[in-house]
Amino acid sequence: MMEQVQKQEQHLYQRQYLGLKVLQMNCADLEAYIREEASCNPLIDLADDWQAAPAVSVDDSPYEYGYAGAQGRVLTAPDSADISGSVDSFAETLERHLSEQLYYRGLTDEAEVILRYLIANLDEDGYFRQDPAESAERLGVSSRAFQNALSLLQSLDPPGIGAANLRECLTLQLERMGAPACAADIVKDYLPKLAKKQYSAISAGLGLPLSLIKDACTLIASLDPKPGSRFETPSSTCYVIPDIYCACRDSVIRVSTRFQGRAPFSINEYYLSLLKETKDKEVKAYLSERMRKASDLLKGLSDRESTLLACSRLLIGKQSGYLFGSSERVPFTMTQAAEQLGVHVSTISRCVQNKYLQGPRGAIPLSSLFCQPVSASSPRFSQDHAKKLMLLLIRSEDRRRPLSDQVIADTLARQGFPLSRRVIAKYRQAMGVPSAFGRKERSTAGGDPFQYI
Repeated sequence: MMEQVQKQEQHLYQRQYLGLKVLQMNCADLEAYIREEASCNPLIDLADDWQAAPAVSVDDSPYEYGYAGAQGRVLTAPDSADISGSVDSFAETLERHLSEQLYYRGLTDEAEVILRYLIANLDEDGYFRQDPAESAERLGVSSRAFQNALSLLQSLDPPGIGAANLRECLTLQLERMGAPACAADIVKDYLPKLAKKQYSAISAGLGLPLSLIKDACTLIASLDPKPGSRFETPSSTCYVIPDIYCACRDSVIRVSTRFQGRAPFSINEYYLSLLKETKDKEVKAYLSERMRKASDLLKGLSDRESTLLACSRLLIGKQSGYLFGSSERVPFTMTQAAEQLGVHVSTISRCVQNKYLQGPRGAIPLSSLFCQPVSASSPRFSQDHAKKLMLLLIRSEDRRRPLSDQVIADTLARQGFPLSRRVIAKYRQAMGVPSAFGRKERSTAGGDPFQYI
């Protein structure tokens, strides 16, 4: 009797361990695990229509959720796609380089949409060759708003980015360095002669000394005609298989899981019948053990789906304004989720680990829907809210006398956000915002390129 109790306890422990293991896996890992189990367990019959779900690409740009947005776009994975997502996520691409410079600009939603469009449509040399008027109409924005966003893009590093053609690219670089006016005139009217080194003809045409023309031509030759070509182009796209899908139809938010209530495998009828009828003890023991493992896996998958669905519905409900609107995330922690679902916090942690939600914001980590409150004394306000207020303060500061971290902390404290200077510095660094010294404008020449954004 004691041996039977020990076996039952061992079985319960093994089933519990498998359940936790399965819960922690994401779809790609779980599907690989199920196929591996099926290859060595004759009682597991994979469903005929069970195959890998369409993968989605994940935009790994360093924008923080709630500020600068698109976290991925739906793409059907090519046959050769590696859904494990092994890609150098730290490659210095042009898109990433430009995105990093927009961290603390305090962009309006309209400006953000336009800039995302502009960056996505730069060619490999860094040029934007589309017609601005047609692009503005396509996006449903005014020509002025589009041109302001384009001007902002062209003010970023590298100089010359976002130009429509070579002349504009070189002109933008010359303006940035405060070059002599004759250099811009040469670019504007004498590029063919410059290419042929007809310096005398240019000198005669502009009525300027030959030495001055040669100096200007030397300066022009040092410019970069392809400012986007210096950046890396990712050799592959990072793909993931979302575990959760959500959409809003007829004002109702619908949530579904990868398996959508159907098991990826069933118990093989032949071996199940053989298990019941065989008199061979070795065969019976072998099939009994495989039956136990298959049943435990089915139970683990069922528990995983119900836990994942319950946790996802809770998170999506809490963050519906963020997912389907334009508001920031509200404070909501794993501890709160565990309390509301009646499970241990470690269960919540395993449930969201390495899993993605496919929704209106693209493919985003499920764990990103958790958000810490700004402080224990301000539990109703999220860190997102505090960071947004920080961005607004920095956006409106005098660039000749930028706000120090302490001044920002004092200002936010008066608005109900009691944050220390060290926390302000931490938030600022996380968003890629330079210090007050790094933001200081040394010269007012040319005005503020961001004033209309």
